[in-house]
Amino acid sequence: MDAAFVYKRRLDGESTQVTGVSARVTGKRVVIYDDMIRTGGSLINAARAYLEAGALAIDAVATHGLFPGDSLAKLRATGLFGHIVVSDSHCAAVALRDDFLQVESTSAILISHLVANR
Repeated sequence: MDAAFVYKRRLDGESTQVTGVSARVTGKRVVIYDDMIRTGGSLINAARAYLEAGALAIDAVATHGLFPGDSLAKLRATGLFGHIVVSDSHCAAVALRDDFLQVESTSAILISHLVANR
């Protein structure tokens, strides 16, 4: 799997602008990784940039899914993403879990780390 990056510029506290894509994604499925999804604005901009660069499909993975207000509905309504996957590190993601939002448990990772460091 090749890595690709979007270059973005923060315009203010809540909005960003994508200025470029670092790799050829034509005809490929792209999985966007982000550390945190709040409103989803940056994620939507990145997905649009990849589609404009020729990507076939977009999924997203993030460590923390906060999803305040209607942000998950906004992400779904764009039609840009097949699925979004986040960890269970935030209670909002756990409550919103459905066929579009997959929530994975962090417990196995944490337990294995504790056992390994005894």
